[in-house]
Amino acid sequence: MIVLYAIYAQDTHTDGAGLLSVDHHQDYVLDLVHVTSAGSLVVEFHRLYDTCDTDDYLIDVSIIRYCNSLVCSDR
Repeated sequence: MIVLYAIYAQDTHTDGAGLLSVDHHQDYVLDLVHVTSAGSLVVEFHRLYDTCDTDDYLIDVSIIRYCNSLVCSDR
């Protein structure tokens, strides 16, 4: 069986009320989208640590821990 997926990704940010807005600067590159044999979706992307975009977080240890917590159990 062949299953096709369409992935639409955009760089977004939230306002004070938590509403999403598309960022004017699309500061990421989508590298890979893959569905594992277990059905999990893997999305890999990269961007600069500091994009000089006021709507982007600087990537530092706290952001990396947060991202890991989304997909990993507590180590």
